[in-house]
Amino acid sequence: MVTRTADCASWWAREQIVFLACLPKLLPRNRSGRRVHVASVYRWVNPGLHGVCLRAFMVGGRMATTKEEVDRFFASLTRGGSPGAREGLTQELQQRGLA
Repeated sequence: MVTRTADCASWWAREQIVFLACLPKLLPRNRSGRRVHVASVYRWVNPGLHGVCLRAFMVGGRMATTKEEVDRFFASLTRGGSPGAREGLTQELQQRGLA
Protein backbone atom coordinates (compact mmCIF):
# COMPACT_ATOMS: atom_id res chain seq x y z
CA MET A 1 0.00 0.00 0.00
CA VAL A 2 1.33 3.42 -0.96
CA THR A 3 0.73 6.34 1.33
CA ARG A 4 0.89 9.85 -0.02
CA THR A 5 2.99 12.36 1.86
CA ALA A 6 3.51 16.03 1.24
CA ASP A 7 6.90 15.19 -0.34
CA CYS A 8 5.52 13.08 -3.19
CA ALA A 9 2.27 14.94 -3.85
CA SER A 10 1.76 15.56 -7.56
CA TRP A 11 0.52 18.78 -9.11
CA TRP A 12 -2.93 17.24 -9.48
CA ALA A 13 -3.22 15.79 -5.97
CA ARG A 14 -5.64 18.44 -4.67
CA GLU A 15 -7.57 18.99 -7.87
CA GLN A 16 -10.67 17.42 -9.40
CA ILE A 17 -9.61 14.66 -11.82
CA VAL A 18 -11.43 14.11 -15.12
CA PHE A 19 -10.63 11.58 -17.85
CA LEU A 20 -9.85 13.09 -21.26
CA ALA A 21 -12.56 10.96 -22.88
CA CYS A 22 -15.15 12.57 -20.55
CA LEU A 23 -13.92 16.13 -20.97
CA PRO A 24 -16.01 17.06 -24.05
CA LYS A 25 -19.19 16.55 -22.01
CA LEU A 26 -18.02 19.21 -19.56
CA LEU A 27 -17.16 21.83 -22.17
CA PRO A 28 -19.60 24.23 -23.83
CA ARG A 29 -20.87 23.33 -27.29
CA ASN A 30 -19.71 25.28 -30.32
CA ARG A 31 -21.85 27.69 -32.34
CA SER A 32 -23.41 24.90 -34.37
CA GLY A 33 -24.39 23.01 -31.21
CA ARG A 34 -21.76 20.28 -31.53
CA ARG A 35 -19.44 19.13 -28.77
CA VAL A 36 -15.67 19.35 -28.94
CA HIS A 37 -14.42 16.08 -30.43
CA VAL A 38 -12.46 13.85 -28.07
CA ALA A 39 -9.60 13.74 -30.60
CA SER A 40 -9.26 17.51 -30.19
CA VAL A 41 -8.83 17.07 -26.44
CA TYR A 42 -6.03 14.54 -26.99
CA ARG A 43 -4.36 16.95 -29.45
CA TRP A 44 -4.42 19.66 -26.76
CA VAL A 45 -2.18 17.33 -24.72
CA ASN A 46 0.22 16.55 -27.56
CA PRO A 47 1.22 18.53 -29.64
CA GLY A 48 -0.74 21.32 -27.93
CA LEU A 49 -2.46 24.41 -29.25
CA HIS A 50 -0.60 27.65 -30.10
CA GLY A 51 2.42 26.55 -28.08
CA VAL A 52 0.42 25.59 -24.98
CA CYS A 53 -0.10 21.96 -23.93
CA LEU A 54 -2.81 20.65 -21.65
CA ARG A 55 -1.06 18.76 -18.85
CA ALA A 56 -2.28 15.20 -18.42
CA PHE A 57 -1.30 12.01 -16.61
CA MET A 58 -2.16 8.32 -16.65
CA VAL A 59 -4.66 6.82 -14.21
CA GLY A 60 -5.24 3.09 -14.57
CA GLY A 61 -4.18 3.10 -18.21
CA ARG A 62 -6.39 6.09 -19.09
CA MET A 63 -5.33 9.66 -19.76
CA ALA A 64 -6.66 12.20 -17.29
CA THR A 65 -6.28 15.86 -16.40
CA THR A 66 -8.03 18.11 -13.90
CA LYS A 67 -10.81 20.63 -14.26
CA GLU A 68 -8.51 23.27 -12.81
CA GLU A 69 -5.81 22.45 -15.39
CA VAL A 70 -8.36 22.85 -18.19
CA ASP A 71 -9.18 26.31 -16.79
CA ARG A 72 -5.47 27.19 -16.71
CA PHE A 73 -5.04 25.85 -20.28
CA PHE A 74 -7.82 28.08 -21.61
CA ALA A 75 -6.58 31.05 -19.57
CA SER A 76 -3.13 30.61 -21.09
CA LEU A 77 -4.62 30.50 -24.59
CA THR A 78 -6.64 33.62 -23.82
CA ARG A 79 -3.46 35.41 -22.70
CA GLY A 80 -1.94 34.82 -26.11
CA GLY A 81 -0.85 31.22 -26.12
CA SER A 82 2.83 32.03 -25.74
CA PRO A 83 5.20 30.01 -23.56
CA GLY A 84 5.62 33.16 -21.44
CA ALA A 85 1.93 33.06 -20.59
CA ARG A 86 2.33 29.49 -19.42
CA GLU A 87 5.30 30.49 -17.23
CA GLY A 88 3.09 32.99 -15.42
CA LEU A 89 0.60 30.24 -14.66
CA THR A 90 3.40 27.95 -13.46
CA GLN A 91 4.63 30.63 -11.07
CA GLU A 92 1.09 31.10 -9.80
CA LEU A 93 0.82 27.35 -9.18
CA GLN A 94 4.12 27.33 -7.30
CA GLN A 95 2.94 30.17 -5.07
CA ARG A 96 -0.20 28.19 -4.27
CA GLY A 97 1.85 25.05 -3.66
CA LEU A 98 0.28 23.11 -6.56
CA ALA A 99 3.23 22.81 -8.96
